[in-house]
Amino acid sequence: MTGASSRIGYELAREYAEHGFDLLINAEDGHLAEAADRLRGAQVARQGFEALMAGKDKITAGSLKTRAQAAANKVLPDSAKAELHRGMAEHGSGDD
Repeated sequence: MTGASSRIGYELAREYAEHGFDLLINAEDGHLAEAADRLRGAQVARQGFEALMAGKDKITAGSLKTRAQAAANKVLPDSAKAELHRGMAEHGSGDD
């Protein structure tokens, strides 16, 4: 989520975090770390921020479910991945 350190970007990130979505946030100003602290419920914000600051090109962070999904995506055919992603896009899918 871009612009997540203030105003509408932060509010959108907060809404997604409160509904259980995994996030990776960024911002151009110097308040990204503060926003990540406020969004602590979305652990990916902090993990993603730290990975970016460490110069890592890729990171799979967040819940065990998210990491398992990333591992499965390496071996599943595209049709199976599409079905899984369709389920994740449904309303309420982040509630579990």
